[in-house]
Amino acid sequence: MPALSQLQERLTADPSWKTDYETSCRRGIHWAEKMPLLHTFAPKASSPKTSFLQLVVQGEKLQVSTPDPKSNTFKAEEAFKLGRCLYFYAGRAYNREGGVTLLFHPDVEKHKEWSASPFDTGGLFCRDSSTGRRWIQSNLMDDDNVIFSFIVASTIDSTSATSWRSSMHEFSAAYFTPLENYFSERPCQNCGKGRLDPEEIFAVENGNSWRAWTWEIRFHAGLAITAAAWWCGSKQQMSKYKEGLKRLPLSQRDSAARGFLSIALDKKGSLDYISKAEKKALEIATS
Repeated sequence: MPALSQLQERLTADPSWKTDYETSCRRGIHWAEKMPLLHTFAPKASSPKTSFLQLVVQGEKLQVSTPDPKSNTFKAEEAFKLGRCLYFYAGRAYNREGGVTLLFHPDVEKHKEWSASPFDTGGLFCRDSSTGRRWIQSNLMDDDNVIFSFIVASTIDSTSATSWRSSMHEFSAAYFTPLENYFSERPCQNCGKGRLDPEEIFAVENGNSWRAWTWEIRFHAGLAITAAAWWCGSKQQMSKYKEGLKRLPLSQRDSAARGFLSIALDKKGSLDYISKAEKKALEIATS
């Protein structure tokens, strides 16, 4: 993996960094193994005629992408030969107005075909419409073939000898001190240039945001919404959910729907539902 290339040699050349790394490594295995997968979606956008409550009651699945061929998602998946994907972030969540964030235990990965990379793949491909610059900047040549090769070299999948969590353990220990900074700061914040990743995706000058160093996990099949361990919704979604419960037949109200409400992180919903979901992810990873 490029971000970890020649890591031991680089650590040896920087004793202070090596000390930080070894300290974080002792916690990092536990941290990576427990990190939940987060998926955010806007139910209305995904199923315009179906409420989130109905999706839960009907036992619906989150589905792999079926994007418009003109969309950035489709173009990125085609360019990088990813196939259609269902996207998650390790511990972090993308903000969608009026949405819902679902948190899944690591065991949902069992028997799944998946791939993972330590950055948002779409961000490396897509460009800002006004500047033409890629959303995630690096020192790589601005060429789709070069970017593709970098993604291939950075990707771990379900056929690999080791899991993506093993690499996340090493990645987090190398670039986040303490590990909790994964949720709040740029990698190597306030560190010397020698601690940057070789492609300088983490460099302040490139102006990248958290998706440039957050692990993206891609399933190649759907996953039941009710497989979530916790969830958190906007005030709008939570209000609709509870109102809808009152109108359900008693048999449905007392089964999946009410049971699913019991694992909501905030029964009233929150304007800041993303932060609540990430706070729970951090709590799980460090428990």
